[in-house]
Amino acid sequence: MTITGANFDNYDGSHLVCRFGATRTVPATFISNTTIMCNSPPKSTPEIVLLQASEDGQGFSDDTIYFIYMGMYTHIYLFYLLLYFLLNFAHLTSPP
Repeated sequence: MTITGANFDNYDGSHLVCRFGATRTVPATFISNTTIMCNSPPKSTPEIVLLQASEDGQGFSDDTIYFIYMGMYTHIYLFYLLLYFLLNFAHLTSPP
């Protein structure tokens, strides 16, 4: 994923990280002073977590940015949920 911001520095690149939630930290790649990239760690269940960046692995950004884990099978669940509503409530929008 691409994260844009301001004043990213690439001191030696080894401490640039992204944190997903309170504990899942992954390495980030410096692109420019306004852009870094990182891969979200795998997660099989849906969850909304705070996404933060750090240049030193210690102090993290204060911005409120959220990342949504959809989960492995969320697309299947959403398909069946949509199908359920279409089959059970389509008559409510049909003309008499």
